[in-house]
Amino acid sequence: MKRNDWITILIFIFLFIFIRAVYYGNVFRFIYDQVASSTVVLELWQNQDVSLIGPPMSLTIGNRQIFFGGVSYYIQMAFLLMGRWDPFWSTYIFMIFSSAMILPLYVGVKKLINRNAAITMTIEYSLLPFYIEGTTQLWNPYFQLALLPGFILLMAFFNKKQSPLLALSLGVYIGILF
Repeated sequence: MKRNDWITILIFIFLFIFIRAVYYGNVFRFIYDQVASSTVVLELWQNQDVSLIGPPMSLTIGNRQIFFGGVSYYIQMAFLLMGRWDPFWSTYIFMIFSSAMILPLYVGVKKLINRNAAITMTIEYSLLPFYIEGTTQLWNPYFQLALLPGFILLMAFFNKKQSPLLALSLGVYIGILF
């Protein structure tokens, strides 16, 4: 990458963090679903247990629920551990992680399309209200938003060199996302 690409990425990472940090105390929420998932994660950690099924979706059809995969608990566990089980700081670390995902987003879109598309996608990821909310909440549906840039980068690598290992990596990564 060229120097101006690095400058662009750093500017967007700074904007990303600045916009969220200025009002973080006002927008931080730890709602029921987050509390419920975090409680399960804490129990998994304390009991050194493994769960293959994740939290349920809010949608119920005919008294039946749809569940996320168990990996969402472990993604949440990583951030809760880094934040020492404090929801405020764990969510803040998730926000910092989400800002770092600007790098694979920019590089991946630039390799797949071009620099202008990479800048446009980075603007959307950094500045749209939906993404601002999604990257300031430590909740399993929003993990997909933060991890999607990694998938885009893997797609760009696969587009350049179509190896079986990259194909397997794409399959595993999309499995983790969903």
